[in-house]
Amino acid sequence: MSSGWKWFGLCRRLRPQHILPVLLLALWPCSTNAQLLMPSQSDIEKCETKKNPDEAIAACTRLTYEGTLAPLNLAIAYANRGSHWYDKGDYALAIADYDEALHLNPQFLNAYYNRALARAHILNHDGAITDFNEVIRLDPRHANAHNNTAWMLATTPVTAVRNGTRALELARKAAELTNWKEALILQTLAAAYAETGNFSEAVRWQTKALEFPDFATNSGPQALRQIEFYRQGQPYRATLAP
Repeated sequence: MSSGWKWFGLCRRLRPQHILPVLLLALWPCSTNAQLLMPSQSDIEKCETKKNPDEAIAACTRLTYEGTLAPLNLAIAYANRGSHWYDKGDYALAIADYDEALHLNPQFLNAYYNRALARAHILNHDGAITDFNEVIRLDPRHANAHNNTAWMLATTPVTAVRNGTRALELARKAAELTNWKEALILQTLAAAYAETGNFSEAVRWQTKALEFPDFATNSGPQALRQIEFYRQGQPYRATLAP
């Protein structure tokens, strides 16, 4: 039996090579009678498990209804349930739970981040970018939020959303935050350069990303196709199916 709360977000990646899972941090109830207010340890453990999403959702739901959680922990219960809905592909219910979590805790960075992922899956680009920007405001060193926003601004097929200049600014910041050693971020940097019309730099950075063995193994064919786009003077357009 664990001695504390460990809430794990179950986010999939927005695109397999661009989004990383998020760990949702836990907080104990802020009460002098904390022991009396503790909810079911079994439900806590079930709510955080990845093994059975339906059972986890039921446990999270019980935690939200029993009235024993302090507000910050109640926010975590909603956010964790949202992550299970996300894992099942029900992005609307996930977003509703992240909304509840953020109502209870407007500073809940990971709820903004996860909601951005869910919004992206239903092609709510503006909403996703708004949430990613809030993550950046709360944590200016959040490399994934910089990277994900840059990717969307550089590659979305929706013309009104794209902004190559901003994408390049964010992608360069993400690269700086990761010491230019994350292949996925270098790929985003290449896409941002292509969106601004600088195709020679796009080819250079996409080629640099392929110098990382894991990236070359997992994403090599797609990365090479992107290089061909850039060599032909074409930016890359990504699609995201809900």
